[in-house]
Amino acid sequence: MFRNLRKVRRNSTAGRRQPARNAEYSRSNFGQFEKLEERYLLAWVGFFDGITLDLVQTVDDGDVTIDNSGLGGAFRTTDNSGSLTFVDAQNVTVTMLDNTANQLNFEIETTHTGNVTLNLGHGPRDIVFSGFGIPGIANTVGGNFTVNAGNGPQFVNLA
Repeated sequence: MFRNLRKVRRNSTAGRRQPARNAEYSRSNFGQFEKLEERYLLAWVGFFDGITLDLVQTVDDGDVTIDNSGLGGAFRTTDNSGSLTFVDAQNVTVTMLDNTANQLNFEIETTHTGNVTLNLGHGPRDIVFSGFGIPGIANTVGGNFTVNAGNGPQFVNLA
């Protein structure tokens, strides 16, 4: 019944999760972000599609700070496992794990012209939307600022 099937050999590039790097993207340029690339901090993963940066919490590693201070607008995530700088994206989405009771400090130091979406998940949560930059510029979101809360005591503090 299956005699006429031939083995099909996959292309050598099939199955790669990231695009091949050329000479201008060396290990020393790890701070640069390519479209459709993903990066990992021990408790967070970041996906960038060229427009939106999706930061997703994968492990409970304590409180987290996400900021764009002094980075030319690029976003940095810092938690107990360390810090990783992602990219200056037009839109930013943060998704937290359920029931971790982590505090999220979201610090906009320079004006962010796009949208910001915070998905808090379920359980106790404390969000501090702060920024210590130039008055009139810090904490400025030019697009939509959306907070999607879940069940449990959740507080959003705007500085």
